[in-house]
Amino acid sequence: MTTSWNGKTVEEKQAAERLFDALSNMDQISRAIHRSDAVPAIGFAQIYAFANDPHALMTPEISRALKESARLRRDLDALMSRTAIYQFPRVAAASSGMVDQREGEGFTLRLKASRSGQNQLYIILELGDYTQQEPGALVLKDAEGLYLKQPLPAPVNGRIQLIEEEGSDLVRALRDVKTELYLQ
Repeated sequence: MTTSWNGKTVEEKQAAERLFDALSNMDQISRAIHRSDAVPAIGFAQIYAFANDPHALMTPEISRALKESARLRRDLDALMSRTAIYQFPRVAAASSGMVDQREGEGFTLRLKASRSGQNQLYIILELGDYTQQEPGALVLKDAEGLYLKQPLPAPVNGRIQLIEEEGSDLVRALRDVKTELYLQ
């Protein structure tokens, strides 16, 4: 025996609406769980950790969330500006698209060809007479707003030295005049 919707009481109609809402929510959750491209939620805590912890690297999930959320990008940009030990200014606009040296107040960053390995470069960060906190990471922000972080070893005699392949993402970003650099 079937009864019409009009024949239901107010309480029965409300119960049916709640049941429909619950089933609809379960269906949406189930579809999200079973999607292979489901993106985990990234919040301010992960962005804060990236901006403050020299060992917190950019994960694919954080990178994807930053591409999708202008608010997260603004939050990270603001955190990096406030928490960085030092921010290298962008290279002068008159410069060509590639550079091998950047200078800032008390810092110099140079790229120098290695004699020992083919297609290898030294990344040399000279701290000058800088006596504040030692940097733990070099953070780069490219022209598209994507971040890359390189943990740094402890300085020796005011100098930090890394060796990288010439075609690495790090070297390409360091040479690009549009890349912003932060010491963290």
